[in-house]
Formats: sequence, structure tokens, C-alpha cells
Amino acid sequence: MSKRFCFLTTFYPPFTFRGDGLAVQRMARGGVLFNTPGELAAAMRALQSVPHRRDDLGRAGYRAFCAHWSESAVIPRYLEIVEDARARRAADQTAAASVALQHAKP
Repeated sequence: MSKRFCFLTTFYPPFTFRGDGLAVQRMARGGVLFNTPGELAAAMRALQSVPHRRDDLGRAGYRAFCAHWSESAVIPRYLEIVEDARARRAADQTAAASVALQHAKP
């Protein structure tokens, strides 16, 4: 099975494929791992009969989504990466210009 995963949040229980999904499960501090569609269906049926467990998983998934994957969590990190790249590029251009000036002196 591929390493893609499905992560359902907003007060729904999180389900993730094994593999990369294990990291998601740890970050969310909850979730149900599965390998096959049959395992997913069985996990969903099991949670239907235990509403408090389903609700706990849903709240944990929602908190993890807000903390790690929402726009308010992702955009600041993205902008930090863009700013770091801009600063590196500016430093590289300054260094290249300095070298060019040193070689241009008679």
C-alpha cells in the first residue's frame, strides 16, 4: 500500500494508513492505524459502538490539526522558509559582487 494517508478531523476520529500515518498518529496523540480498506471499515464499526472513544479521538485530531496543519500553524513556518531563502540569496549575491569587485581592481 502507498504511504499516502487519510486524516479525518474536526470532531471525527482520525484514521491513518500505517507507515507515514504513524507519525501523524503520534503528533495527534490518537488515531486508528490501518493497512487495508477492511481494517478501516472494522475500526470505524468498532468506534460506532464506543461513542466516548470516538469523541476523544475526534477532539485529539482536531487539536492536532489546529496545532500542526491549519493555516495559522503552517503559514508562519512557510513564510520563515521563504525569508531564509531570500536572505541566503541576498548573501550569495553580496558575496558574488564582492568577489567580482576584487577581481576587477587593477
